[in-house]
Amino acid sequence: PSGIRDDLRATARTILHAIGGDPTRGTADVPGPYAAVLRAVATDGVTPHGDRDAWALRERLGAVGRAAFGAPGFFPILPRR
Repeated sequence: PSGIRDDLRATARTILHAIGGDPTRGTADVPGPYAAVLRAVATDGVTPHGDRDAWALRERLGAVGRAAFGAPGFFPILPRR
């Protein structure tokens, strides 16, 4: 039966695949702290900080992403007319 850890593993692997990483090894070409969280969750279903649920994972990835990449922003694909 699938549990929370399996769901978190699947989520991390999906994120890794979407950003061009290797979901089976848990690797991606992203800043170290962001890669460490994704790798840990993809392999263990838990972050290095012990986060064990989807909401905590969302918050952890948001915090690590902001530290690594800066504040989120909207960048339209098509030019304005």
